[in-house]
Amino acid sequence: MTRVNAAGPDSLLELLSHQQDDKEKVLLNCQIATALKPDLPDTAFIYAKQGYRLAKTISYKAGIAEASSVLADLFIRVNNLDSAKIFYNLAASTYFDLDELFEHTQCKMRLGNIELAQNNYFEAFQLYTYCQPIALENDFHQIIPHLFNNTGVIYLNLRDYEQALPYFEKALASFTKEEDVYSASLATSNIAYIYENLGERDKSLELYLGLVPVYLKGERWTNLADLYSSIASLQEQKGDLQSAGEYIDLALNMILKNRKNFIGPSSQIESRIYSTAAEIENLLGNYKQSILYARHSLALAKANSYQAFILRDLRSMSDSYFALGVIDSALIYSRKYILNIDAEDAGKGLQEVTQLKMQNDFALKLRAAELQSVKKSASLRQRETIYLSGAIMSFLFICVLVLLFVNQRKKTAAAMLRKANLELEHQKLSSQMEYKNKELTLNMLYLTEKNEFITSIARKLEGMKPDVKRENRVVFQQIINELVHNKDVSSWEEFELRFMEVHAEFYEALNKTFPDLSPNEKRLCAFLRLNMTTKEVSALTHQSVQSINMARFRLRKKMNMDHDDNLISFLAQL
Repeated sequence: MTRVNAAGPDSLLELLSHQQDDKEKVLLNCQIATALKPDLPDTAFIYAKQGYRLAKTISYKAGIAEASSVLADLFIRVNNLDSAKIFYNLAASTYFDLDELFEHTQCKMRLGNIELAQNNYFEAFQLYTYCQPIALENDFHQIIPHLFNNTGVIYLNLRDYEQALPYFEKALASFTKEEDVYSASLATSNIAYIYENLGERDKSLELYLGLVPVYLKGERWTNLADLYSSIASLQEQKGDLQSAGEYIDLALNMILKNRKNFIGPSSQIESRIYSTAAEIENLLGNYKQSILYARHSLALAKANSYQAFILRDLRSMSDSYFALGVIDSALIYSRKYILNIDAEDAGKGLQEVTQLKMQNDFALKLRAAELQSVKKSASLRQRETIYLSGAIMSFLFICVLVLLFVNQRKKTAAAMLRKANLELEHQKLSSQMEYKNKELTLNMLYLTEKNEFITSIARKLEGMKPDVKRENRVVFQQIINELVHNKDVSSWEEFELRFMEVHAEFYEALNKTFPDLSPNEKRLCAFLRLNMTTKEVSALTHQSVQSINMARFRLRKKMNMDHDDNLISFLAQL
């Protein structure tokens, strides 16, 4: 079949007009769509759909796979991520049927990228976990570093920087080896973001600034705008609002000058930039401008299910309207923020955690039992080999002995291979459980953030109450009461319920072994069981690091632990 990927749209259209073979027509339609995608996406859709319909009509599987992949790329281009999912799924399954493993894995990875963009971290994690062994086994070096990088992004979004950093470092090493300067810069940017969140802001800023000439040279305007936004956010954290304002202006100007580049998945970057701009303008006291930027970001975020930016924008608008004294609008966006953060929390809620726990418990027990059976079987076969060898040496020819020995070696090797596969599967399930533990921690952070937000609104309204008319004070107080009522004061109880669904055996063992522990000590045990650092526990409980360290000391003493014993390891073994 003729492939003319280097040809322009006009040449391809000329070939299509004279082509008689239907299969060739399908491929030409796909190539035309790909060639038109950058400048004429609407026209590209026409040819991609034409190729897809023809491939379906003649039951041409290779054409269906190709056309589905092109259509998915086009839907990404126009910000329709849900439709892109449908066609990437179709392309992935068809490529698998055709034994086109590279294309299949690439489509699965792109599905993971969409889930990641939409904050569906567990779905993305499962897809990347599926792709990694295939890519490594087949040395798909074009895919492997992207899988490392994107898995790192999942842990980054879950605020697990220790887990994220090794993935980014692996990705950076691979990209550098392949001399992929652009992709290496993305991994570097992620590493800089980790340093930023670990408080090493000067190191982070140095890495960010080092990427500016890379993007300028490569004319990567979308990434340059995102980079300026990251630097602006960093300067905001350092308290340098003037520099933050200057860099966010550079990012916004980059969008306006390169509007055509900010489509498809780049809409996530645009939403982030406008969301950051809204925060900075709010801090600078430019509340009306902050609202405009937040509205723009919110429109993009809602269209593409960028939940993190939806929450951020709603909070910015609430704060700005409060500052302007427009109480009705402030309360509307406050309520939307609370509803959305509840929905975000519920999306990663009890049912999903319970279901995964049940699946993992069953699978782990099944694998453990099967593994034990394999070990026993292998041991039994080895004994049989010894006894059989002794008997055969007396009665059979040496050639028969050799044949049996070779056959037994094959069986033993197969058993060992099966054992290794089961151990790998066991590790995978354990890794998924560890991921759910991190997601559980993130849910706790959502609950804490919601409570802090509601408290801040109630305080603002209390401060405004003396300035309103007497007849309106009752209404104000009702609103305050409603906020307080909606405040999740039982956030710990909620967390504990979810924790028990995942780690029911832990609490049983804890209560049985140490029945005299106080509720606060049990809570600390739960946090430590999730391998949370003292700093993270301090942030969640609003206690000082020193207080947490003292609580850990008292807990160790109550558990009669030796000085050299590791508390977290001890709790993990309960």
